[in-house]
Amino acid sequence: MYDQSDDPITITVTNRKGGVGKTATVVNTGAGLAINGKRVLLIDLDPSQASLTVSLIGPMAPESKGIISGFLEDEVTLEDIVYETPTPNLYIAPSEKEYRGKDSFLDMAISGEIGRENFLKELLDCEFAKNFDFILIDTGPELSLLTINALNASDYFIVPTNTDMLSLVGLADTFKIADKVKKLNPKLKSLGSLITKLDLRFKDTAGVSAFLKDQFGQEMFETMISTNSTFRQLPKFQKTIFEMEGKSGKGYKDFLNFSNEIVERVESTMN
Repeated sequence: MYDQSDDPITITVTNRKGGVGKTATVVNTGAGLAINGKRVLLIDLDPSQASLTVSLIGPMAPESKGIISGFLEDEVTLEDIVYETPTPNLYIAPSEKEYRGKDSFLDMAISGEIGRENFLKELLDCEFAKNFDFILIDTGPELSLLTINALNASDYFIVPTNTDMLSLVGLADTFKIADKVKKLNPKLKSLGSLITKLDLRFKDTAGVSAFLKDQFGQEMFETMISTNSTFRQLPKFQKTIFEMEGKSGKGYKDFLNFSNEIVERVESTMN
């Protein structure tokens, strides 16, 4: 069992392919960990969309500070940009879609800075971060300095993937990127790959799922997230699957199982 007095376990959720359910994975995995008593911080590192922020607390007020302020303003600390969510034990460092009245281009803003790969790592290097057991980071699909910042600040990464060909290409590309980031962050490890939006009504789905588990073995999580129309409603109501479904719901059970599997894998790698 890992010691909760230690630094938090930091995990980036990423895939070069969009539309694979990264944000839904971060939101509902974080909530699953939280309802099991873990203190969890979610970080929205995709300011161009800020989907994680909108999904949990809605658009930020113009005067509120989020991850962009944390990167660009020396006096802003992690504690200044962390907000509670309606789920106990679940917190968020949101992203501003606008910064000082303009659309945010955080990647461009830090591109010329010395140590540009370390902005997030330095922001998380504080006593306040030790209040959390897990930190989960949501990233955009593009290969950007923000994705590199996320991986450079993380202990592990998780790759959600659908069972279509483009998602599988994104899976392979993501591992190539992670291998390069390991030169900056040697401790970075894959925690596993998660099949999302599983729909067994399509003939090839079961075959592709079996192929992935055969080819990647223990790399693939045992849990798979089935397609579920409820997921599309969650951002509208700013709720997690655990608030929208009862314990018998498929999404509820999928993400509770996945959250438990993450804890098991982390403990396994640390023992």
